[in-house]
Amino acid sequence: MSMSEFQEYREFKEFEAYIASVRDAEVRFTIPKLEKPIWQIRHTFLDGLHLQYAYEGGGNIAEGGVDPSGCLVFVPLSRIEVRANGGVMNRGDIFIGAPRSDFRLSCEEAHEWFSLFVPSEFLSDESDQSLPGLPKNASATMLHAGEPLVDKLRDLAKGLNRSSEQDAQVMDHVASRVDLRDQFVAAIREILGCPPPTITVTAGRPAVERDTIIRSALSVLDPTSDVAPSVDRLAQAADVSERTLRTVFGEVYGVPPARYIRLRRLHETRKILRQLGPEGGSVTEIAARFGFWDFGRFAKEYRQVFGELPSETLRKDGKPVGRPVRTRNG
Repeated sequence: MSMSEFQEYREFKEFEAYIASVRDAEVRFTIPKLEKPIWQIRHTFLDGLHLQYAYEGGGNIAEGGVDPSGCLVFVPLSRIEVRANGGVMNRGDIFIGAPRSDFRLSCEEAHEWFSLFVPSEFLSDESDQSLPGLPKNASATMLHAGEPLVDKLRDLAKGLNRSSEQDAQVMDHVASRVDLRDQFVAAIREILGCPPPTITVTAGRPAVERDTIIRSALSVLDPTSDVAPSVDRLAQAADVSERTLRTVFGEVYGVPPARYIRLRRLHETRKILRQLGPEGGSVTEIAARFGFWDFGRFAKEYRQVFGELPSETLRKDGKPVGRPVRTRNG
């Protein structure tokens, strides 16, 4: 871990410690596939703005809501397929979440990303640094600005990351912070001023209807229940056919509903294993409680998702790893 007054870089071997360090939104993370158990994140505080630059050693499904105190701008850095609220992001797209707006982001491979949190005071028309084009009372939105403009944001984020690797105190200097903040603000203003900013969506079902289907289907998922609902039950709750449900889950999460349910159950199993620790029970007992009766298959699948065997998770003491990220700006 490296740290200065305005930056903090951390590297994790455990997924739970990594997700605890992600800021600016209330998020539930689900790993669909793990390539290597390593997660990295760098926080930079730019006199009002907050930037997160992260690497994840596998795919991820992120579902949650933006902090009510500002807007969140999300930009993928890796050249892989990323879905945002059911639409596939291109290199010329950014994803913007208004305060309190819900979002669903997913990808299947290891990747880098960065996000920029813009507090509400920057959204005021009276502010010298105002960004009036950002949504204030809307849902999360994908904007197509074109690759050259979005690459300006990527270049700024990558440049900061390179400089910080060379000198962890680079942002301790107020001139550097203000200059970088102003460049980010200028780049976002330019993107929001694109004539016209268009919402990128996949062909077919409108985004609002897609979100309604997902919400209704997930309403019957109870993590405390011993029995997982069937795909048919989810389809009934959403009042759509199973075929439509599979299509919508593929658009939003990149996995079919049956796989999504199984991933959620795997994560709940891991949660219990971490809570109980080595004296709390057996792996087979806990796995069976969540419907994983084929223990060989369960152990293999668990290791593919989390990078360790369930017995290794149980042997740990379950204590939280890491600590909250320190912030200069509140």
